[in-house]
Amino acid sequence: MWADNAFRSLSITNVDQHPSRSGSTPVAAVRRWTSTLAGAIRLSGSFRVDPGGDGVRVRIFIDGQLIYTANLGPATSILGRFDLTRTVSPGTRIDFAVDPGAGGSINHDATQTSITIERLSP
Repeated sequence: MWADNAFRSLSITNVDQHPSRSGSTPVAAVRRWTSTLAGAIRLSGSFRVDPGGDGVRVRIFIDGQLIYTANLGPATSILGRFDLTRTVSPGTRIDFAVDPGAGGSINHDATQTSITIERLSP
């Protein structure tokens, strides 16, 4: 597990991500994959938020460009699925981010992440 003592509740484990706040500023928990491959890949998986909180925003970026976003929580859906195909090269960065929900609370924001990255072509 990775945690940062400077930000209450910020953590990343092998199965989940929990965002934090710094005063009124949201702090995302970001999991990064850096490609060593060249060619097409398939990104598939899901984010599942704890239904006890006010929700989270989940996003996926490739080299800083947003390719997926969803607001998850009891008022919408607690599950966000994705299945995307993209072309990468060595050094391409894919970030999986979880932000505190719009309500501002970080209580119960632990978000299960299940991510598969599959090479489609060399």
